[in-house]
Amino acid sequence: MKQWQFTRGLMHGVITGGILGVLCFLLAMMLASCCTVTQKAVISQTASMDGNVPDSGILTETTGGYVVTAHFRDRYNALVATYGSSKTADGAPIFTPALRKDDGFTKLSGATSQALYGQQVWLITKQAMETMVVLSDLKRRGFKP
Repeated sequence: MKQWQFTRGLMHGVITGGILGVLCFLLAMMLASCCTVTQKAVISQTASMDGNVPDSGILTETTGGYVVTAHFRDRYNALVATYGSSKTADGAPIFTPALRKDDGFTKLSGATSQALYGQQVWLITKQAMETMVVLSDLKRRGFKP
């Protein structure tokens, strides 16, 4: 009789423990399936390359703005062509007035700029540089114009 009670108690413990184990596992899976996993945003730690130099085409800052390369100006104008007259989802323009190519750029000419930088350079206003930051962000986020 005692043997039967022991065996019955052992089987009851195994069955109860097994069911509890399965229930705990299912509960853990349900909780894990409710969680949303989001990827951490990648933030660049270095400047992009402009030619063979990691300066993003920005050569120096001045009181009137920034001295930039012709390649920087080309990137700006390409972004203006893509996003310059874009609208938000509700139809409001992103930029008022719509952007135009070379807005905020002044060509620096003369022997001094050639001697200092060894290439054709441009002066971009601080406001146009802020616009470039917004345009670059739109491109990075994959905004559809």
